[in-house]
Amino acid sequence: MPYFTTKQAALFYCYAIGEEQAIKIDKFLSVLEQSGVAEIIKRTVTEKGLGRSGLNPYAMFATILYGFAFGSPTLRELESSCKYDIRFMYLMDQYTPDYTTFSKYINLVIKPNSDEIFSCIVRSVIKTCGIYLDSCHIDGTKFQAKPNKYKVVWKPTLFHNRLSDKIRTLLDDLGISHGVPKEGFIPSKLVAEKISEASKIPDPSDPEKKKILKNKIKSLQEYLTKSIEYEEKEKICGPNRRSYFKTDHDATAMCLKEDYYSGPGSNMHAAYQMQVIVCKGFVVSYYVSQDRVDMFTFIKSLERFYAMYGHYPKSITADAGYGCYENYLFCKANGIEAFVKYLSWEGECSGKRPALYELNSDDSITCLGGIKGYQEKSIPGRHAKIKNGVF
Repeated sequence: MPYFTTKQAALFYCYAIGEEQAIKIDKFLSVLEQSGVAEIIKRTVTEKGLGRSGLNPYAMFATILYGFAFGSPTLRELESSCKYDIRFMYLMDQYTPDYTTFSKYINLVIKPNSDEIFSCIVRSVIKTCGIYLDSCHIDGTKFQAKPNKYKVVWKPTLFHNRLSDKIRTLLDDLGISHGVPKEGFIPSKLVAEKISEASKIPDPSDPEKKKILKNKIKSLQEYLTKSIEYEEKEKICGPNRRSYFKTDHDATAMCLKEDYYSGPGSNMHAAYQMQVIVCKGFVVSYYVSQDRVDMFTFIKSLERFYAMYGHYPKSITADAGYGCYENYLFCKANGIEAFVKYLSWEGECSGKRPALYELNSDDSITCLGGIKGYQEKSIPGRHAKIKNGVF
């Protein structure tokens, strides 16, 4: 049963769309018909129990997609287009939904199924155009988020370590340091248990010592409050980033293109890392992340491509920002021909900046002076102290 290409006949039309525009829109609807998106919409409408809204959900989807194909309209602009633009009148069969209807439809139908809808439409487009997803290109950029730039919160790793040392010293003075880790963070739950244990310590007879004991317990309670605050900030940051913004927890402090003119690190903005895979001029996959450099998004972007289409591209092209050993190993393991330069490729080819080290087959390293060494695991905050060792 056709969902997008069937139009209800009207006795009197209040618009006269041109033949050329009608052909383009009918072709657009035909691509949607072949994509299978209608089954996703039908399933979602049934699961959500939206009932009869009086509006055709398939026409709503086509109208929203057609509107965003020409830019980034607001929902009120979509509402106005349905009233005054003959192309949108043609798509909606002269129905004029308001902006709240568009908002509900996007939140209930499109957003939960955005990845599935995207892959279905791309499959339909590349099938119509006779394109094979064999040779792809990947590149990324950073999109600035909207939170206030002065609302950044940095991951309090250093301060949490110092706080844990203070707690450890205080518990030693109170004589209740048993079960407390000798290094690293002290969990707030353990601090709360120690406060309960400290409250059971009998008061000394000396008034001065009694006052000191009370002050130490009070300090321990203050440390508990601060420890909970640090743990909450670290939980929001997660293991792979060091900052977030109070008004947008998903945004990360990054240097944008404009910040390179003022010096990297001197001025940062809230942003997201956006990776796009392109094939024959069509965007076939995308990946949004919190990573600050392209290198760490390469494998995740290709895995997302595989999840959408069930296979990896035969070849991938990328700039030197993606060149690292792990990415090359991933491409080799999955049969992907990688045209990805590494960061020092140009300097080594020209001889201006030759490679300082050469990796040998036994995982050892030979420097330009012919000295052979082995890689050592780095110690946080320390430099290499081992002879013939490198990092």
